[in-house]
Amino acid sequence: MSSSSVNGVSSMIGRLDLDLRDSGSAEDCSSGSEEESGLQSFEKVVGDLQLCDVLPKAKMKLSELYCTWASAEDTRKLVEVVVENDDIKKEPSSSPGFHPVPRGQIRSPTIEATVSSTSRPIPKSPVAKLIRSTVVFPSSPTIGVAQTAPNRGKKVSPLVAEPLVLKTLSDSPPPFILLDSDLEQTLAERSPSPFRRKTQLPQFYFANGKVAGDSEAAERRAMKAAFDGCEYRSESEALIGEDEVRTLMNEVVGLPSFLAEVVFEGCHAWRPTDSPRESLVIDTKAFRKLYDDSLAGFPTHRRLFHLLRFNKYETFLRREHLQRVVDLVLVQHTGLNFLESTPQFQVRYLETVLERIFYKCAKRNPNRLYPKELEQGGLLAAMRKIDTDEDINSERDFFSYEHFYVLFCRFWEIDTDHDMHIDSEDLLSYGGHALSCRIVERIFAGVARPVADPSNSVMSYTDFVWFCLSEEDKTSERALEYWFQCIDLDGDGIITLFDMEYFYEEQIHRMECLGHEPITFVNVVNQLLDMLEPWSSTVIITKDVLRRSKQQSAFFNVLFNINKLFALEGKDLRTIRQVRETPDLTDWDRFALFEYHRLSAEEEETETVESIVF
Repeated sequence: MSSSSVNGVSSMIGRLDLDLRDSGSAEDCSSGSEEESGLQSFEKVVGDLQLCDVLPKAKMKLSELYCTWASAEDTRKLVEVVVENDDIKKEPSSSPGFHPVPRGQIRSPTIEATVSSTSRPIPKSPVAKLIRSTVVFPSSPTIGVAQTAPNRGKKVSPLVAEPLVLKTLSDSPPPFILLDSDLEQTLAERSPSPFRRKTQLPQFYFANGKVAGDSEAAERRAMKAAFDGCEYRSESEALIGEDEVRTLMNEVVGLPSFLAEVVFEGCHAWRPTDSPRESLVIDTKAFRKLYDDSLAGFPTHRRLFHLLRFNKYETFLRREHLQRVVDLVLVQHTGLNFLESTPQFQVRYLETVLERIFYKCAKRNPNRLYPKELEQGGLLAAMRKIDTDEDINSERDFFSYEHFYVLFCRFWEIDTDHDMHIDSEDLLSYGGHALSCRIVERIFAGVARPVADPSNSVMSYTDFVWFCLSEEDKTSERALEYWFQCIDLDGDGIITLFDMEYFYEEQIHRMECLGHEPITFVNVVNQLLDMLEPWSSTVIITKDVLRRSKQQSAFFNVLFNINKLFALEGKDLRTIRQVRETPDLTDWDRFALFEYHRLSAEEEETETVESIVF
């Protein structure tokens, strides 16, 4: 027990002593003189014992003995009962093996004192009951002899209702406290104190994710049933083929069935010559080892992470890890079979899907994907969807072919020389020359995302994917970060009036060149501030302000996109109608849907013209 705890216990007992003295005096005012005389007798004895204050060694010894007593288990229980019980009415009885000394006597080889007690009943108080115990302390050779106090038949303080027996160290065991039987019974019957009750809090954080307690046992039973039903067996173990592994991956492990190829690679599958099957097989012992090492006891997103990483020491995934997943989708999904004849489009589809995965899921680092982000970003749910749905376009977040077609065609339109790189002049033509020169300069400066070749100011196709997704859907978290970094000129995390004026100056100039009446900067600022934070008098705009307002799309369009500024000012009815008709779609989904129909119509028209000509 620490010194602070000892001091706390001592102060508690002291306060109880004072309260008890006050209650005793209030109970019988007529016997106040007798109480005062008894207290004086007791204080004289104690005063003689306090002679040790002038002897440092004796004081240290008493402090040591007090700490030993205060740290005992019985002492802790005694103090807790003092706190809990307001009144213990039953008189104490002697415990087995406990022989109290007659009242009013204190005996010791070196100390003899008598304190008389009266026949009046002792005030009923927790301290009066709890103090009736024998406390044994080893004697100190430096303590002097106390003077005796005559027994005058006066009333004594409840604190000395039962005497203390001090014995020599040779005659007594180590310090301890004996509680009477009634007190022990009270401790056993009463409920624990709320201060000492230990509340068992359930675990609320799981580093690897929360897993159901009985899930692993159920999975092992399902695995055993699948292994027992194998038709082909080797000399020692059963062999399972592709169909069995796909079933296990989907129903037991909880991962998409097309990842069975990854399991075959990890288990070193082979094609046995004496097997009636023509497909690859793996040993069930190898599958059990893979399950025990990488899958057992882990949630689904952790299992996916363990299967895709190259070694067990990697803590995040890169694009080359996820490339295996996209390759399997390209080969096995029926909705992409038509791309087999065009390998160049397969490569572009692969790049598009990878960039979309990292664009949406990689929150901490745009080039690293951590286990939690596999589930939080929706990648695992998207993989399960395409595993069971034959329509690849039904999954709109990552794998949609229509979205890939729109992205690649938009890039191909502005890449005039078709070298798969665009410069600032090419990007200025995007969307009918909608972007301002100043925002294009910031994009090629790499403040939002480093471009492929900043020295030559060129952008690759993967850079364009990030730009196009951010431009057409500014409501996403990634787009907010992308454009906020472009507008924040000094990079202090705050968009000020100076930043806004720098970009809007070019918007005013472009409106004048197009013959539109320009909107003054003061009016624009007032409208933007009312739109973002109408209750605030400040003009400081942060990411949190834009995120809470959900008006970041209008805010950014006003500053650097002239066409969308006009649409916002004129309240484009087509956009409003699309939002109302498709509330479950994002801005990017609506844009991709409209563009895909437009591109498809143009392609059909071109084919019709060519068929007529030839």
